[in-house]
Amino acid sequence: MNPFEKAWENLSRNWITALPAIIILAVVLMLFNGLLGVHQQTNATLENLQNKFSITIFLRNDVDEFAVSNLISKLEARADVVRPVLYTSKDQAKTFIQNAFSLNAETLQDYNLSLPPSLTITPTKPQHAGRIQAYVQSEARNLLHDVNASQTTQESVTTQMSEFIQNIEATTQRALIFFIIFFIVAGTLLIASTIYLTLSHRHKEIVIMKLVGAHFGSVSAPYILEGILIALAAYVLSVIGTSAFGLLDLSAQLSLNALVLELAGVLLLGSFVSYLTSYYYLSS
Repeated sequence: MNPFEKAWENLSRNWITALPAIIILAVVLMLFNGLLGVHQQTNATLENLQNKFSITIFLRNDVDEFAVSNLISKLEARADVVRPVLYTSKDQAKTFIQNAFSLNAETLQDYNLSLPPSLTITPTKPQHAGRIQAYVQSEARNLLHDVNASQTTQESVTTQMSEFIQNIEATTQRALIFFIIFFIVAGTLLIASTIYLTLSHRHKEIVIMKLVGAHFGSVSAPYILEGILIALAAYVLSVIGTSAFGLLDLSAQLSLNALVLELAGVLLLGSFVSYLTSYYYLSS
């Protein structure tokens, strides 16, 4: 009987202990995949939010167009921090108000409704907003409509946005790390106990093999394969459950990469734990 057949026989004989181990490991992996799906959706939402986050800097009504153009060029030169800058002239702002509120030109003139020219600056990340504001304050202070108001209005929003995004990312990352550690600990205990129980049932057979001079590899191979089969079965069951319950978008590249890494980690854990358990038992 080859090692694979013997490993399968061991699983069939000890299914009462192997099956719960497989199910528990599969559930842990499914929970991890579900959390990974939440993390995936959260990242997509945050990325969309980051793309929409912008800073509006109001300029003086008599601002020099050349100075504005020069400031825009300096800002856009930092492509790692700033996305393309949008300049809205005073006339464009007036047209925007007129269209947004369905007002005619006479009404705008009678009530003196107007906005100053402005720059809409979109950071590559909300965390860069503070640096951008500081740069504009130092390099183009004489172009700003109201220095204090411009700084105060954006500062609170920027801080809250940055903290919100960082907190969500940190929380999901900590949760993922927790499930990875939990799976390693649970997998180690379950696989080790299952393999040890199998070794105990095969004690007489193992003693005979050692007496006839069988080396460690030939004796331990079926039990190492048994650990790999337990881990692989748990992985397959978790993928089926993940797909059935829609816990993870399997069409996304991130999901496929995660599943490949999961498979490698599961097989590594199964082989390593069963090897150590076999080595400990056979050496005692």
